[in-house]
Amino acid sequence: MNRFENGARVCFIGDSLVAANQTLPRIIDHYNKYFPNSDVRFFNCGTSGGSYRSLINFFEDDVLSHKPTHAVVAFGVNDSQRDLLGEPRSVSRLNKLKAAFENYKKNVKESYDLLTSHGIKMIICTPAPYDEYTPGENPGYRGGYAIMLGYADFIRAFAKENSIELCDYHAFLSQMLETETEPVYSPDRVHPLPHGYYLIAKCFLAHQGLEIDEEAPIPEYLDEWILTVGKLRTIFGTEHMLIKDYKKPLEEKMALMEEKVRTENWGRPVFERFIRGFVAEKRNQDELYKKIDELYEKDIIGHYSK
Repeated sequence: MNRFENGARVCFIGDSLVAANQTLPRIIDHYNKYFPNSDVRFFNCGTSGGSYRSLINFFEDDVLSHKPTHAVVAFGVNDSQRDLLGEPRSVSRLNKLKAAFENYKKNVKESYDLLTSHGIKMIICTPAPYDEYTPGENPGYRGGYAIMLGYADFIRAFAKENSIELCDYHAFLSQMLETETEPVYSPDRVHPLPHGYYLIAKCFLAHQGLEIDEEAPIPEYLDEWILTVGKLRTIFGTEHMLIKDYKKPLEEKMALMEEKVRTENWGRPVFERFIRGFVAEKRNQDELYKKIDELYEKDIIGHYSK
């Protein structure tokens, strides 16, 4: 594939690897630097804990509202229900893993149909590999790599069968795990380190026939945009992982999360950031969308020609 055509509006949709917003800023910076007059707009639609089902649930508000021409979609790690691998082997565990895979296949097709029914071109990405074999204190889940390879193989076949453009993150990152001297993944074996996010950007740009600059910190002119996008992505992460019902009335959502803040009933400690962020920003969700667009216009468009 060649680069996005002038005027394209591109949603990157995925799980926490997208929501972390460490890959997309590098892609934005590359387009801004080398194609300053292309007027390609990028939108982060990543959801922590997300899956193809979260794409479907949040589609109208979080994707269609941007009037995208393209959607770059990468899910799989959460769809796989990898934590089941931490349970003892049993027929029940096997059946749950099989059911998760069948559900994944169904949701991939439904997502594809949803996007194409609105005239949005889908670029489908294989899920990132599970880093089962890098030595470390966390032994990881035995079989984690094999499961994600199966999910990646399904995406490859689905893309071929439906003539969908494919970006193969899994193959690229699997090779990087074998050859890179610098660590690619964090100790949880799921989330990349900054170098890993750089490699994902490198993979996507290479897929478009583009060559990324040498690795360096994300440029500071993107900082405020990244911060504001993070607030919005925290809202959707909370909706998906904790509220689990996007259609629930706003006041019920607020009461539920405010009670968690009041009682410090976070559940898993990692959820404290999501719950506090949701309570602080949910009522401002529409304003966050506006501010993100304003920051894109003010700080990003034409940065290199200012």
